[in-house]
Amino acid sequence: MSAGAAPEFPLETGHPQGMTTILLVKLLVIATLGGAIGSHWDAWWHVAIGRDTSFIPPHIFTFTSFCSAIVVSMLLLWREDFPSRRALKGYLGLRALGIPAVPFDEFWHRLVGVEDLTSPFVVWSPSHLLFFVPSVIAALIVFRIVG
Repeated sequence: MSAGAAPEFPLETGHPQGMTTILLVKLLVIATLGGAIGSHWDAWWHVAIGRDTSFIPPHIFTFTSFCSAIVVSMLLLWREDFPSRRALKGYLGLRALGIPAVPFDEFWHRLVGVEDLTSPFVVWSPSHLLFFVPSVIAALIVFRIVG
């Protein structure tokens, strides 16, 4: 198959390779939504329980979703029958921006301290924006891929 050409079979036909691609796209949606759920759980955790360690359940859930989304998107890029390769490359690039946000967040909280609900830095700290903004745009790309 040449670059930019349509897949050799439609994804809807039930062809085994097409079914695998559909499964991977569904897994990508689940992993992306898992990251959003984990982020909300994390915000609740920090308000209700506080900020104690990096290895709390919401962080583990969010990081697992994040890593799963990266692995699934790389598997989709590897498939020749995936029609939205360019969008997926953009998705991966945006997700890569979130990787330095994790250690930077720890640095930020050690430098500035833990935010409280009266602080404008609760959501708008540079480390949170570095993770949040690319994640939102990446989620929009996933929903555009799904159509």
